[in-house]
Amino acid sequence: MSSASPSPATVLNAVDTLAPAGTPVTTTEVAAEFDCTARTIYNKLDVLVNQGALETKKVGARGRVWWRPTEQSSDELYDAAHSLAPSAHSRLREGQDSFQLSMENLGQEDLYELIFNQTFHFIGVLEPDGTLIDANEAALSFGGLTREDVVGKPFWEAYWWQLSDGTQAQLRDAIDRAADGEFVRFEVEVQGADRTAIIDFSLRPVSNEHGEIILLVPEGRDITDLKEREQQLQRIDRLNTVIRAIVQTVARAETRKEVAQAVCDTLLEFDAYQSTVMGELSSLFDDFEPWAMAGDMETYLDEMLDQKAPPLDEGPAAHAVRTGELQVQHDLADLPYDYWKHLADTHGIRSYASVPLGYEGTVYGVLGVYADRSEAFSQEKQRILTELGEIIGYALYALERRDVLDPTAELEFRSAEIARLCRTETDADFELALDSTVSLSDGTERLFWAVNGLSPQIVRSLVESGFPSAFDFRLLKDVEESARFHVTATDQSIAAIFDTFDGELQTVTIKDDTATVIGRFPETVDSTTVVQAIREQYSDIELVAQRRLLTPTYLRQFVDEELTDRQQAALQLAYFGGYYERPRLKTGDELAAELGISRQTFHYHLRRAESTVFYHLFEQAAALPSD
Repeated sequence: MSSASPSPATVLNAVDTLAPAGTPVTTTEVAAEFDCTARTIYNKLDVLVNQGALETKKVGARGRVWWRPTEQSSDELYDAAHSLAPSAHSRLREGQDSFQLSMENLGQEDLYELIFNQTFHFIGVLEPDGTLIDANEAALSFGGLTREDVVGKPFWEAYWWQLSDGTQAQLRDAIDRAADGEFVRFEVEVQGADRTAIIDFSLRPVSNEHGEIILLVPEGRDITDLKEREQQLQRIDRLNTVIRAIVQTVARAETRKEVAQAVCDTLLEFDAYQSTVMGELSSLFDDFEPWAMAGDMETYLDEMLDQKAPPLDEGPAAHAVRTGELQVQHDLADLPYDYWKHLADTHGIRSYASVPLGYEGTVYGVLGVYADRSEAFSQEKQRILTELGEIIGYALYALERRDVLDPTAELEFRSAEIARLCRTETDADFELALDSTVSLSDGTERLFWAVNGLSPQIVRSLVESGFPSAFDFRLLKDVEESARFHVTATDQSIAAIFDTFDGELQTVTIKDDTATVIGRFPETVDSTTVVQAIREQYSDIELVAQRRLLTPTYLRQFVDEELTDRQQAALQLAYFGGYYERPRLKTGDELAAELGISRQTFHYHLRRAESTVFYHLFEQAAALPSD
């Protein structure tokens, strides 16, 4: 839109854009092009009339229309419409712009032929009472009609408008309003020779120099594909919402049946799906055990498992389990067995998706999704269902091992201030990844970092000059522009701040003039409080994204439950400090000193931690049943 209080010249340009010379526009139509009131535009239009740039006429009790004067009189325009069908005065500025033609180069009939019949829009010309004077080739071809079929008859009785009485009534009302000088526009479904179409339909009144309505110009633009894409996007958005709800439910589920029922019930709420079932096939693919179902599935399953039914191992569910890939039957009329075709037809099923529920190469079950229409599973829906199958597969894997999904909130922050501190030493872009944090005996924390894109010398200078909360830099490993190092940090560091919220700093990326900081926190973290805490050190920090992740918790639970705090610290310092490297990057004496304990005590805790890890790795793992 243009800015408020436009000049008369700007308003005149808007009138020219809306309609060709001789075609009236209303104050409301012109005002819609600007950020101002209809009264303001009315005053500007009135100025243009006084200047001779526009003509005007009162319409109805309070209405008024405005138009550009033409060299040709309105009576001549009216005669042209009846003798030549709709001529150059009709609302076909798209054609005029495209062909760059003018009345000086072509006769009236030539211009009419190029514009009126070469456009792909549906266009016609009506008497003010709705009698059709002419229709262009696009409209006639769409309806499979000839001019003799429609010309001279009421427009609403034409074949295009025979879908319903309501459609005809809507058109008659629009004609009455247009005959009173109103521009009318709406979306409507019309009938064609071999299909229906949704069109963006409009009726524009044409008046003579006395302001009398002499013609109506109907125009229709086929927007069927556009509306279908909009509906598809709406369905995908609803499906994404369903998937998010399923993920939240799965994270709380404690049994396989709870997972299955939650998935089936939630998917059924998505209106494109008729019924759902989740379960597992036997190892020989000759039987199916349902865990849960939703919709009218029980009778269907009984018939699918009947002894006279075709073998299950030839169906899409078995193929999905064998391959670990989504299988879609877009039209069940293409099924290989008449029994299956009849069964699908009886239950109103038209398409089907079989979703393998797998993790790390193992398929734990299969999800069947049924729809009551063909081609119900677009590429985008298939992608979403595949992702859902992976999420459910991991949930089933975790439940088998009495594990749970760990919902984690990943927060992404940005700061120019942090970037400026880094730019004192280098202009290069780089990324820092925090490998581990170990609490030391003096209350500080040892942070083990990996860096890409910087030399160790620059990293050292950067830490020592830019970050007063970090000190005691030590390089552990250096390979070209990748390095591992550790620093000791006070409770003012970002990592320490994150730790107060049970969070973990993941990465710090410096690109151009922006630092991107990513951390992971418990799902229930109050992100506003985290931001406020960081701003005490970096005032411009902003939260730019918050994502929900599902991460395995087995190792974390093992460390928390099986190792003491001292054993954890000894093991982490030894691993990340290079104790296990050859040659060793740090000795046992050095690591013991960092923990504030004797060498003998350090080795005692380290050996205890190693023994516990090895026990669970070898003894307990051997006792677990195989998949």
